[in-house]
Amino acid sequence: MIKDNTNHYYTVLLDSLQEQYSGMDGSQKNNDSPPTFPYMYFRQIDGTGALRTLSGTEMGVNLAYEIHFYSKKSPNDVRNIANAARKIMVETLGFNCSYFQPENNVSDSSINQFITRFTKLETD
Repeated sequence: MIKDNTNHYYTVLLDSLQEQYSGMDGSQKNNDSPPTFPYMYFRQIDGTGALRTLSGTEMGVNLAYEIHFYSKKSPNDVRNIANAARKIMVETLGFNCSYFQPENNVSDSSINQFITRFTKLETD
């Protein structure tokens, strides 16, 4: 059984971003509107098994996380936060970035949003 490191990855990322961005907050639970800004919503989107042995055990997990970033300052500010997160996820935590795009926030145009996705094969 592969250890579930989701809380570890979330905590490392949020703590690192809080060192760089004053007031940064986040959650693993979706909010229709972030309670504070800047804000990060972190969720797992894949966790399928990988590297199955002949005895039927899994030696790895295909992890994927989707992370939404929000800011009320500017599109450039939210992009900078996403870039900082990308560096942490790739260089510190060993993920690959598979999606990196700004997103229009149709419910409130004063909120700038950026969506990222990261993947990794996690093994014992």
